[in-house]
Amino acid sequence: EKGDRVTIGITDDGGEAVGKSLRDTIAELEEAMFKAAENLDFEEAARLRDKIRHLEASELEIGSAASLAFKRQTRQQRRG
Repeated sequence: EKGDRVTIGITDDGGEAVGKSLRDTIAELEEAMFKAAENLDFEEAARLRDKIRHLEASELEIGSAASLAFKRQTRQQRRG
């Protein structure tokens, strides 16, 4: 499945993940979170969980913004 590509700062060294889909990035973070929990590194697991939640919220905002822009454009086209 092709998805939109995003640039987001998620790496521990402050770098950016370039060219990955948001879903791929979230899946990788989830895997790392579960591994951290398995290793009883609960602070790291919680940090990763928070990053995942942040990215998921961003995904909703991006989707909402695109949807709202489309609706606005459609309304304007109907008006004139």
